[in-house]
Amino acid sequence: MQNEPMTPLERRRRDRQRRRAADILKRVCTKLGYECWWCKRPLVLSRDIPEINIVSRTAHYLIWRSNKHGAIKKLIATVDHVLPLADGGNNYHTNLVPSCGPCNSDRSNDPAAFAKRLEMRRREAFETEAIE
Repeated sequence: MQNEPMTPLERRRRDRQRRRAADILKRVCTKLGYECWWCKRPLVLSRDIPEINIVSRTAHYLIWRSNKHGAIKKLIATVDHVLPLADGGNNYHTNLVPSCGPCNSDRSNDPAAFAKRLEMRRREAFETEAIE
């Protein structure tokens, strides 16, 4: 039943899962950078911004007040599986990348979209290496 109150044990389990997911997201972003792995747009972790400073929150964006810069709007970071779980991917750190919400939801489980974006990413990496 959806409307039944949670027991203390269920609440602790839910909170533990949320903390674990937030820690994984923080580790992935620290390792690979705070930008979307697919489109290279800058990302922010919503838990890094004090709740009192948050002006607005949507599904993909976070707007907050900053004393130095005024209002700031950035994409919220999510974890994306390079190889989707449905296609045999796993939850190991080698299969996780930081992603913005639009890229993560657009890609979903479509192998063609995955191949296209991966090829774009490889081409960008090759061009960057050739320039340096």
